[in-house]
Amino acid sequence: MGVIAAIMGRTVPSFRIVISEEKQEWKSFRNALDKSERKSFDEMWDIPRLYVTACSNSVQLVPLHPIIISILFHHYKELKECISEVERIEEATSSRATYDSKKKEWLPIRGEKGAEEQEEQKEEMLPTTALDGYFLFRTT
Repeated sequence: MGVIAAIMGRTVPSFRIVISEEKQEWKSFRNALDKSERKSFDEMWDIPRLYVTACSNSVQLVPLHPIIISILFHHYKELKECISEVERIEEATSSRATYDSKKKEWLPIRGEKGAEEQEEQKEEMLPTTALDGYFLFRTT
């Protein structure tokens, strides 16, 4: 029985290997891209590695299909995050608050609220995610 087990092996390659093989098939496309775009192309091909389990469990005849879906799904999640961040920022700015870039904090317009209300509003508007820092502190 040990000999049979040694001869028999995996019949389906690991999806990590499938991703690598598919990426290799797109090498001519990558090489045709501008040098400044190649890094983005490589980063895009890193995304399916985040969803290897889902890709391998999808059991598709065309291995590129789960790879593309994982990339689309990842971008969809990022887009939803960005939309909710923009909505949160719009809500914060519509409440008549100002942002002090030197102190890196939100401040209500002076004279409108008491000290306790000002402190509560300031706490509500502090950056809480990685995108907050990008949107609020980016200078370029």
